[in-house]
Amino acid sequence: MTKQLYLSNVSRGTKHITKGLLPWLFPILLLTIWQIASSSGILQNRVLPAPSAVVSAFWQLLVSGELW
Repeated sequence: MTKQLYLSNVSRGTKHITKGLLPWLFPILLLTIWQIASSSGILQNRVLPAPSAVVSAFWQLLVSGELW
């Protein structure tokens, strides 16, 4: 396999991985910024609770049966 052909196959694989991950990048980045802002006190819990608090409350309600 020649070097140019190898590099072409590598770049094609990288493009495929990037296309698959790109739609997930913005939501993950948004959740990360939200969590950091809530944990550091930039966002007040009264205004917008941290994502971890939302997931915790959801899980507690789900387990207790209050959601259904």
